[in-house]
Amino acid sequence: MHTTEVRVSGCAAVSVAHCGSELCGSIRLSGDARATSALASTPINHERHDIQMTKGCVLIISEKMGVCRLAGAKLAGDGYAVEFAQDAPQALAKIRDDKYDAVVLDFVIPGSDGLQVLSEIRRTKEDVPVIALTAGDTDEHTAEARLYGASVCVSRPFDVDSLVFLIEDAIESPAPGLCERLPDSTRLFPKGQEMSLKLVRERNAAVHFVTVQDKGDRSISLSQPVDSDGRYLQIPPQTPVRIGIAGADAYYTFTAQVLQTYPDQQLLAVEKPSVIYRIQRRQHQRFAMTIPLTYSIYSDDHASDPDVLEGETVDISLEGLSFIAKQSVPAGETVTAQLRPDPHVGRIDVTGYVLHCEPGKEGFAVRCRFTKIDEALADMLGM
Repeated sequence: MHTTEVRVSGCAAVSVAHCGSELCGSIRLSGDARATSALASTPINHERHDIQMTKGCVLIISEKMGVCRLAGAKLAGDGYAVEFAQDAPQALAKIRDDKYDAVVLDFVIPGSDGLQVLSEIRRTKEDVPVIALTAGDTDEHTAEARLYGASVCVSRPFDVDSLVFLIEDAIESPAPGLCERLPDSTRLFPKGQEMSLKLVRERNAAVHFVTVQDKGDRSISLSQPVDSDGRYLQIPPQTPVRIGIAGADAYYTFTAQVLQTYPDQQLLAVEKPSVIYRIQRRQHQRFAMTIPLTYSIYSDDHASDPDVLEGETVDISLEGLSFIAKQSVPAGETVTAQLRPDPHVGRIDVTGYVLHCEPGKEGFAVRCRFTKIDEALADMLGM
């Protein structure tokens, strides 16, 4: 009998013992990691020596267990071996001892400054891609991190799916300019971004639409929400709220606590999450567009032509549209609408059913999914 050790992506050593015509094996992980699975110890036909290889080994450096668990689970599910470090000494020890295909470095780390850790990584490992998680998304933050050797800068909160995309891109092509290929979903909470806000503990709570005014390391400042009568809402501290973000390529949501309301500035401060959840990936990109429209609620019971009402679009895709209506439109109703983007273009006819309708500051926010569209809509969207 003899033993062969196969190094897999720098993280796992697979010890394979040849016992005559049989093959036995086990997985030994380096450092503090523990094997979560093992090669079958039952005899295997020696003509098939298949060993499952990982895509690569990723080190996540962060004190936030939520970030480690969520990102680690997603990476492991996508075929990566993952190790963790929760402070600077542990991180630097792992960097010196082991070979990693990529490093995810949270700049908020105990025992050191993120830039110092990054500098030390670059001193010992020049080529390993480092994805830096920063609290801010300004050009100054990005320039500083890149100066110290970061391959990519991602501001918190981040989308886990996008983080995996970045890691795959960094491992496959660790070349300068990677930041230019970042997906839009890695930049969340830019100033002026609109989002929905709903009180978690209030039954049949209305959905309010707010915009991002500013963000810091631990909080986000939003415009103070108003009720249907135009009055500013006074939301007590520690009130949980559900926030939704309609991105261009997906819909995101998270729950946060209200930190403080500032009536004199019409601002609402909520805690900033570390990770944000993508709950829907769009098949077609959504475009923010303000276009006048007329619409009618269609029903088989109408004895006469339905009323023609006026509204204004908020965003449009090939899947559906959001528009502001002056009156409520029940969910499930079929709506026919005529968009009038330009007098020279003419009208664009679409038909769809109402997904939801919520009261807002300027009327009712209606979301429709198309069942029939005019070919001119694709031309208008450049699709």
